[in-house]
Amino acid sequence: MAYDRYVAICLPLHYHRILNQRNCILITIGIWAAAFINSLVYIITAVYMSSCHSNIIHQFFCDAKSLTTMTCTTSPMFFILNGIETLILAVTPLICIIISYANIFSVIFKMTSQESRKKSFSTCSSHITIISTYYGTLLIGYFIPPYSEVLDTVFSVVYTSIIPMINPIIYSLQNAAVQSALLRLLRGMCSFKRNSGHKHQ
Repeated sequence: MAYDRYVAICLPLHYHRILNQRNCILITIGIWAAAFINSLVYIITAVYMSSCHSNIIHQFFCDAKSLTTMTCTTSPMFFILNGIETLILAVTPLICIIISYANIFSVIFKMTSQESRKKSFSTCSSHITIISTYYGTLLIGYFIPPYSEVLDTVFSVVYTSIIPMINPIIYSLQNAAVQSALLRLLRGMCSFKRNSGHKHQ
């Protein structure tokens, strides 16, 4: 998405050539392949782990952090793979996103038209909101020492389930028809509350 926004704002005339159907399919296949290989590597390394007292994982889903809390012996290979995974699938995309938005904002600030600036910021706002929420909860969940299993589970639920669910809602709010429908709904709710308040009086 960050690259899509970068091409749309910084290279608008080349957008359809760079992000054509073939390239989009290749990007999607690449993402799926990386996710599949990542899961496979974790499954293979997890097979050779031994649990200490219980094999029950007190977590919403099974990840590296959950596995290390319940195992007696964790192989050095597991930590090496975890480090490589974090670098490739978390740090590298974040760096690419930051570079993309640095270029985007440098182009936006050079725009003379206020309307163009507003439109460009509006185009990026949804993605920035999602990325900030996702990486924020991810960092809190992984790097702050857990105070309780409940908090740990809450952060996990937010970045694995809630954020993917609200993605379509946040992106659809950019649509003018959705915005007007939402405003009508809010006005209808306000007028309903006012009318019900008058009836009770």
